[in-house]
Amino acid sequence: MRSLLRLLFQAMLAAALLAACLDNVMAVVPERIRWQVRLGLVVVALLGLGETIRRWLRRLTQQMPAAAAPDPSGACGPSRRDILTSANLVLDRYESAERYATGERPDEDPSPIYLFARLLVELTHLARVSEDVRLSGDLMAIDVTVEVSIDALRHEPDEPGRGLKLDGKIVVPILRRKDLVLETFEARDSADNKLTPLPQRLTDGLLAWTVKSLYELTYGEDLSPEDLKKIYKLTALFCRTDIVDPDVFAREYDAIVGAAGEQGGLDLLRSVRGYFAVNTVSAFEVDVAEADLMVVRYRYLATADRITTAHDRYRTRLGLRPYRYVVPISLAYQAHSYDLRITGPDSHFVYRHLLREAGTTGKRTCTPAELAPTAGMGVRLDADHGAPYAGVHTRGLNRAEQVRNVECAVEFEEIPPGALRRSLVISAVGSLVLIAFAFAVPAAVQDSRGTDLAALLLAAPGLVATLVGFSTDRVQQSSLTAFGGLVVSAVLSFTASVLYLLQTLVWPGSPTVRLSLLYLVRLPAADAIWIGLAFVSLSTTLFLALQGVHRMRRYLFTLRRRSAVGRTT
Repeated sequence: MRSLLRLLFQAMLAAALLAACLDNVMAVVPERIRWQVRLGLVVVALLGLGETIRRWLRRLTQQMPAAAAPDPSGACGPSRRDILTSANLVLDRYESAERYATGERPDEDPSPIYLFARLLVELTHLARVSEDVRLSGDLMAIDVTVEVSIDALRHEPDEPGRGLKLDGKIVVPILRRKDLVLETFEARDSADNKLTPLPQRLTDGLLAWTVKSLYELTYGEDLSPEDLKKIYKLTALFCRTDIVDPDVFAREYDAIVGAAGEQGGLDLLRSVRGYFAVNTVSAFEVDVAEADLMVVRYRYLATADRITTAHDRYRTRLGLRPYRYVVPISLAYQAHSYDLRITGPDSHFVYRHLLREAGTTGKRTCTPAELAPTAGMGVRLDADHGAPYAGVHTRGLNRAEQVRNVECAVEFEEIPPGALRRSLVISAVGSLVLIAFAFAVPAAVQDSRGTDLAALLLAAPGLVATLVGFSTDRVQQSSLTAFGGLVVSAVLSFTASVLYLLQTLVWPGSPTVRLSLLYLVRLPAADAIWIGLAFVSLSTTLFLALQGVHRMRRYLFTLRRRSAVGRTT
């Protein structure tokens, strides 16, 4: 249907352009306005056809094959010499690393390299991750807290019937996104010692030993020169500092490893390769003799996507702040316990929030049961109780076999009556002014030719907006309905001012009508054009009133549901 209407519109534009160019067609138009009509038809037709051609070219450009993706094994990763140097630095730093390099597993305490590789692949060291998202216009300030339980690592099974025996210093990996511009980044242990991340060269060396150990787990310890080349390429791929498309990253990984790398250690590495496409590693040294807990906190800023839906695009074009935000929850698959809280402005409440999964065919809404299919996993969404915040809580997703691209979409609404009531008051006052002028203008035009009342007509909505406390910040946070009511009031005010000027100076003989109420009360003569403006203003006022009542009832129902939940708990 849309395609048919679009085709009909394009045909009308082409016909208008053709009619403007044909003299015999334009001959039916009076000669005194013929060139104005012709010029108007040409301008309208060219603008419409130009917009059509622009959209057609944009769709054609989107359908063209994309440029070849850059080679992920390029210059953004460390060279072979840098990898070798980094690996040697790691050996010099940790005493037990020499035994690790020769393949000897210590019986009493695992080497820092072995433990680093195990934690990086299994992600069992993250006890809890929490994200606190605070919204302010287009910006999202996100505070992330990562808790690592050192004491829980001691109970991790190393062999049947025996847990890990930790001594001295261990190296703990923390994954974070590469594209984040961090405002703060700090780590402390339970003894309140400030921890600093290891230099990037040492981190690259730890990753190199991790790749080597997992490769040996699959193919054995007798490595050929070709195997060493693969290890260097994999290390360079995992140590890249730029963001790589996950599909491209996976293809490059498969090109290096080949089909034979689908079992054993490389299968473990394959399970976390999706993280390294967009994430990097920060490594911290922790003295297990002094601390049982390690806490990493960092803060970064992100921007809201304002063109996802038609509603978002309308608000963007009108200069309004977004009502809809999307926050990815990929960190839920790194920790046993994950908590997300999204807090909006105090003048808004969460209308609804849901979970969506991005797939090859677009984004679809998913339920918590779909994300936690097995026992020991759980996903819970906070109920929509009219509060200015929403939350998502997960448990046990770090044991999921597949990391899913899940996000939380939150939609806010202004707490009624809010800006909608102010817009209603402005529209109601404008309606009263227009009704009064509809009956006063016929006599005023005949008795006086002054134009002082035009200023009153133009200033009335602005004066009322000032009295009710309508500011620019309020307008930007208002709904499309409230903003539309303000626009209609402003347009009617400007139209009334121009109409009054025309009637008092140029066009005094406008048509009048006589109205009556139930055929009992006859009203004075009223100007027909002003009656039309008053009808439009009254219709807008009625629509705003109905919307205000509907939203207030919906908000009160939400508050009653919150009270009912509070009484039951």
